[in-house]
Amino acid sequence: MKYYFKKGYSGTKIIEDFTIKIERDKIVNITFNECHDCIDFTDAILTPSFVDIHTHGIKGIDSFTASEEDFKKWERVLLMHGVQFFVPTIVSAPIPVIENFLTNVKSSIPRGNILAGRLEGPLISINKKGAHNPKNLIPPSKFPIKHLISKYRDALKIIDIAPELDGAIEMIKNFNESIIFSIGHTDCTTEKCVEGFNAGSRHVTHLFNAMRPFHHRDPGLIGESLVRDDVNVEFIADLIHLAPETIKLIFKCKKLENIVMITDSISATLMGDGQYKLGELDVEVKEGVAKIKGTDTIAGSTLTLDKAFKNMISIGFKPEQFLSALTVNPSRIMGINHGYIDIGNYGRMNVFDTQFNLKGIIRGDKYQEVGDIDGY
Repeated sequence: MKYYFKKGYSGTKIIEDFTIKIERDKIVNITFNECHDCIDFTDAILTPSFVDIHTHGIKGIDSFTASEEDFKKWERVLLMHGVQFFVPTIVSAPIPVIENFLTNVKSSIPRGNILAGRLEGPLISINKKGAHNPKNLIPPSKFPIKHLISKYRDALKIIDIAPELDGAIEMIKNFNESIIFSIGHTDCTTEKCVEGFNAGSRHVTHLFNAMRPFHHRDPGLIGESLVRDDVNVEFIADLIHLAPETIKLIFKCKKLENIVMITDSISATLMGDGQYKLGELDVEVKEGVAKIKGTDTIAGSTLTLDKAFKNMISIGFKPEQFLSALTVNPSRIMGINHGYIDIGNYGRMNVFDTQFNLKGIIRGDKYQEVGDIDGY
C-alpha cells in the first residue's frame, strides 16, 4: 500500500511532500512527489508508532493478575493510542506470580506487539519502594535469575535493580549481556551508582522518581545519570511526576539519543477516577492522579503516549526535539528496526491531524481510523 503525506517526522528530521510504500509490515520505498494512485493524507502528519517500555496496565488490566486474553486486549487498547510495540511491566511480586506473568508474555510475543517482559521489582530498595508491596522485596543474592533466564529467555529483557543491595553488582556483572539492568527504586550513593554503571548497567528507571534526591555534595543517581553519555534515562511526561522545568533540564543535560519517554501506566488508565489495584496494593485515582490509598505516594500514572506526545508540545517542545524518545530510542534499546520513516524499518505508523490528535494508525499494510479499532 502507498500513502502520500505533506509532512512527517522521522527522528529529528522533518520530511515533506513524500509517498511511503509499505509491504508485509515493512517500509519498502519512499519517493518525494505527489502520488496519484495512493491514499492521500495531504492534511495529516505521519510519525512512526510509539514504543512503551514501561507499562503496568491499562483499562482495568493489571499485569500482576492479567491472563493471556488480557494481554490481547491490552495490545488492542494501545493501538488506539499510537503504541504498536510495548513491554508489559510487573511490580514486585512472589516468584510464582512473576513466572505466570512471564509465561503470558512469552506466549504473546509471536503476535508482534509485545517485545518482552519487565520486572520493576523485587530487587529494589525498601527505602524507595514507591508503590511496591514491601513483603515481596528480596535481595538479588536470593533471586533465581539463572532459572528465569533459562526458562523465559527472550521473554525477560529488563530488570530494575537497586545497586546497593546484596548481590546486585555481581548480578549486573554476570548477566548484563542477557538482561538490561535498569537502576531505579534505589537509595544508592554516587559511589554505589557508579559501581552499578561500571558493572554494566546502562539504563535508569523514571529519573527523579523513587530515588535518593540530588545533593550538591553527593549527586547520586540523578547527578550521575545526567552527566554520563553512556546511560539511558526514562521519564514520565504526565506533568505530574515531573515539572515542565525538570523535563527541560533532562533535555538540556542529556543527548536526545539517551532519553526514553514512558507511561508507567496502571490499570486505572482510561478508566476515570476511582478505586483500583496495582499489584496487591489499593490505589485511589483523583483527577487523574494515582496514589496508594490513604497516602501521598504516587502509584504509576494514568498516561497514554499519545497524551504524553501532546504534553511535550504544550510545554514548548517541537516534535523533532523529542520524538526519538518515543520511537527510535526505545526501539534501539529493545533491538528492533523501528523508529524512522526509512526503508527497511517497520511500517507501523501513526497518523495525526494538524493539531497532533491521533487520527489513525498504519499496521499490517492497512490504515485504520482510531474509532474503527477494536479497543474492547
